[in-house]
Amino acid sequence: MKITVRANSAQLTHKRVLIVDDDQSILDYYKMLLENWGFDVYTASNTEESLSIMAQQHIDLAIIDLHLVGETGLNVAESMNRNEDFRKTPKMAMSSTLPRGLPKDLFKSFFNKSWSGNGLLGQLSKAIH
Repeated sequence: MKITVRANSAQLTHKRVLIVDDDQSILDYYKMLLENWGFDVYTASNTEESLSIMAQQHIDLAIIDLHLVGETGLNVAESMNRNEDFRKTPKMAMSSTLPRGLPKDLFKSFFNKSWSGNGLLGQLSKAIH
C-alpha cells in the first residue's frame, strides 16, 4: 500500500529548503520527498556549498546533518550564523541518532533520518513558521 503525504497548506508550497548532507543518497531521497510535498529543494554536501547556495537563493529552512565528513553540522550552522543575511534562516538538525545537548541557539528543531510522512512534514512546518 502506498501512502501519499502532501503539504496541505499553501503556506508551505514553494518554500525553499536547503539540505546539507555528505551522503548523496540521503540528499537524493529527501530532495525527492520534499519536492513531492511542494517544496523547492537545494542540496549541498558541505559548508562552502551551502553558503554559496544561500548567497544566491533566499532559503526558508536549512536542514543540516550533524555528522559530516571533515566537519560537523554545528560548524555548518555556526558558519551560516556568521553572515547577517543567513542568521535568521531557521535551521533544523538531522541525524540517524538522537544528539545530546543540541544547541537551541543554532537549531530550531531536530528530526531523525528515519522519520517520514506526517511527522516529518509537521516538523518542517513548525521549523519554517
